Amino acid sequence: MDSLSETLAENPPEPLFNAVIDCVGTDNSLYTNSPAYLVPKGVVVSTGPDPTNFIGSVSQSIALAGHLVRPKWLGGTDRAFV
Repeated sequence: MDSLSETLAENPPEPLFNAVIDCVGTDNSLYTNSPAYLVPKGVVVSTGPDPTNFIGSVSQSIALAGHLVRPKWLGGTDRAFV
């Protein structure tokens, strides 16, 4: 079974979403794959761990924080994360 982010990336909505609200916050791929289904000025809102505060899983926080601080051309994601 594909994850939600994989399904959305393979079948992007038309029109693209303006926002994605993640009420679980345990899968970084919803943010990291968001350019496939989120408009350029779109935002991913999460109620999960704060990647800059190391709440919850430290390894997950580090992985997401890497996407927040790296430019797109270095593998980062160019969508807002809140």
